[in-house]
Parts: sequence; C-alpha cells; structure tokens
Amino acid sequence: MRLSLLLAMAALAIPSAAWADRHDGLLLRVTPGIAGAGATADVDDRDASIRGAAGRLGVTAGWAVVPRVILTVELLGHAVLGPDLEVDGDVTETDDDVSWGVSYAGLGVDFYTRNNFHIAGSGGPLIMTLDSDEIDRAETDVGGGGKLAAGYEWWAGPEVGLGVTLELLAGAVPDGDTTWGVGTLGLAFSATYN
Repeated sequence: MRLSLLLAMAALAIPSAAWADRHDGLLLRVTPGIAGAGATADVDDRDASIRGAAGRLGVTAGWAVVPRVILTVELLGHAVLGPDLEVDGDVTETDDDVSWGVSYAGLGVDFYTRNNFHIAGSGGPLIMTLDSDEIDRAETDVGGGGKLAAGYEWWAGPEVGLGVTLELLAGAVPDGDTTWGVGTLGLAFSATYN
C-alpha cells in the first residue's frame, strides 16, 4: 500500500512526455496568496514606516516567443488591513478599517524548465494607497518597481497547471518631497492555462 501511494505521488510530480514542453502559445495565470509588506521613508527628518501581513492577488497574461519562454504582462495588488505605522521608533497599530495597498503593473519574462520549475522577472509602475473610514483615500505618485519570482507547477491537465511561487517585489514611489522604499515577499498559489 505504501509503495503504490509513493509511486502515485511520484507520477504526479513528473510531467508526462506529451506535456513536458507544452509551455507555448497563450498563457493566462491567476495567483492569489499571502505576503509580508513594508515601506520606509524619511518624512520631515523623521524615520517613518508602514508594514503588515497582506493578502495578494495577481493576474498575468503572456505569449510564448519560443517554447518555455513567455513574455508577460501582469497586474498585482497587495492589501494590508490594520497596518502598523512607525515614526521614530513609536509604533501605532491601526484599526482594521485602515487599508494600505501596494499596486504594481509589470512587463516581464517567465522561463519554464522541462520539469515545470519556473523563474520570472518583470519591471513596471508601482503605487501605494492608504484608505480608511475616517479619511479620504490618499495615494502616492507613480513610482517604479521590479519583481522576481521562482516556483513550480504541477500539470492538472494538458493545458492547465496548478502551482506555488515565491515572489519578491521591490521599488520606490514618490510622495511629494518624500520617496518611499517599498518591498513585499509573498507566497502565491497559481492556476495557469497554457
């Protein structure tokens, strides 16, 4: 019984020969997940930061220029409910009606190996928002950022993959006379059509 279970698990982890090089043509991917997010800046000669655990959602579309090499366009958003605000070492925990967002749009390249490991890189505009029931929505000017990702996908069918990806997003956004350094580290679960 144990041997048959082990063989079944191994068979699921190894792509079949017919599907091994199927990363061609159109790619569509949805990536919900979780992340840690933070931003720091020097505001009026005071060290300021905002941080917290985030929910994240990404949507990617692309086209394989050659098998396993895909040019992509992606939209990615992070939302932190009740972020921690810190100014010169004094931390304020906000209520859950306070929402801090990090939004990103990127152009990039996604490369798949023959056994479905993939790495990706992209660059594009980045923006932060802050919203609550008590204040009007505030947003920074548009800045720039870059994203690196590495993950693995298991074939669920001839053109459908399910996987997991570790993603790092970093950038800078201007806000008046201040520039915020922004970073997120996320774990995404992916559903891909390719």
